[in-house]
Amino acid sequence: MSLSPARTRYLILGAHLEPADAAVEGVTVLSAPPLHLSAMPYDGDLGASDQATVLRASALRRQLIGREIFVAFRYGFSVSDEQEARGKVSERLTVWQNLLIKHRGSVEMTLRTTGVTSPRPGRHEFTSGGDYLRALFERRKNSTIEPDFKIAVEERFKPLASDSRWIDREDGAREMVMLIARARLAEAQTRGSGLKRDFPDIPFLLSGPWPLEVFADESR
Repeated sequence: MSLSPARTRYLILGAHLEPADAAVEGVTVLSAPPLHLSAMPYDGDLGASDQATVLRASALRRQLIGREIFVAFRYGFSVSDEQEARGKVSERLTVWQNLLIKHRGSVEMTLRTTGVTSPRPGRHEFTSGGDYLRALFERRKNSTIEPDFKIAVEERFKPLASDSRWIDREDGAREMVMLIARARLAEAQTRGSGLKRDFPDIPFLLSGPWPLEVFADESR
């Protein structure tokens, strides 16, 4: 795709330790010493929300994580040139460099489950739609994971992970986010299949590999 220089902007996809980690066709590598930024050129007149742009960025992210771990940027982070990119990320570069060195060879994986909730409230119990929606939110927020399932998840996946943590999502879902060596991804999938066999009535989704997102901030 040919873009007019005057209209070209760059979506920043990730921060990488080595330039070769971002050497994917369709990616422009911007220098931000000591790191390298993967950037996707797009038509600024169309905007980052254009469907074709969104799909292309998603495909490039999958190719990038197929090569090596990187720090992921929230979608929509865009710049006009390399200088602007450096200015926006300069304060985090040393932190990211340390994380990328520490976790090189690993990826994030997530195991997401909706948990077990109390009975769904009836609409007739509320005088307004707003009250009903707030009750639904509280129901999801106070959901709990079935204890035996949580124990099984931790017993199967913590030994694979160099680090892990449970994350509470606003929609009531719970996620165990893990850092797993790339060489053990197949083993993680096998353990996920075994978990599904042993807990057929509990919905969950094991997904990955992902770049550094949850573990991109280890300051806490």
